[in-house]
Amino acid sequence: MHNKISKIKKLSQDVNFRINLFEGYSPKKIDSYKGELLFWRQIVNIYGLFADCDKVQIKERRNLIDLMKRYSLIEKREYDVANTFCNDVSELRKWFCHNNDTSLYYASNRQRRIEGYLDRTFILATYKPNSLDCIQPKEWDILTFDIERRFEEYLDILIKGFTKWRESEYIEDLLQEWIYILSFALFSDKELIQNTLADIAKYDIINHRLQARVPALAKDYYSKLVIGGYCEKHIEYILTDIMTSKLSNKGIITESIRLGNFI
Repeated sequence: MHNKISKIKKLSQDVNFRINLFEGYSPKKIDSYKGELLFWRQIVNIYGLFADCDKVQIKERRNLIDLMKRYSLIEKREYDVANTFCNDVSELRKWFCHNNDTSLYYASNRQRRIEGYLDRTFILATYKPNSLDCIQPKEWDILTFDIERRFEEYLDILIKGFTKWRESEYIEDLLQEWIYILSFALFSDKELIQNTLADIAKYDIINHRLQARVPALAKDYYSKLVIGGYCEKHIEYILTDIMTSKLSNKGIITESIRLGNFI
């Protein structure tokens, strides 16, 4: 695991045990890759963090980076750096993973944003490629270096934010806002909720010798959550009133379902 990621996880837990970051982050191996393949693999890895593993860091509307900026734990310039990086990674991943008919509005806008990204990255170059299709073999190393450098910078911003958070006079206010942000993010993570319900279903089938299949029982459990009015407030209750030590995000969801008597 990246040394800075390990440091951030420790720093965040030192601030408060309710702050879970990089949980389950499993980047694809890059050791045997180079050139264009390495670049796209890194893009997919970082996008997986921002959009799948840890949306609460920067992808959600209310997020950790925004919280750090509002409480002056990081500077406005650092906030902009983090968001620009996340947006660049997102646009590149979309370009790589989707069909791009540039006669269409959104694909055309994406093409212009990627042109801007290339212009910034090749700022000192005599010849600047104006599209990803024009990248020469050796130029992929420049793009990979830029993405890796900016990821390191992003991690440094998190380290600075948590270091100042630990010393902040507003530490309790920060924690309450974090609980609100995390509660909403976990409730919005339908994939995590469905996986948690599948694990509960698997356990119930074995423990109670039920004649049911895991997907069907998990779907039934999910319906009960919806009918019962399960919401972020049930998660917030666990974070605020129940937790006395670290729980995984999955554990938080499990406890919110269990104590809410939904299934």
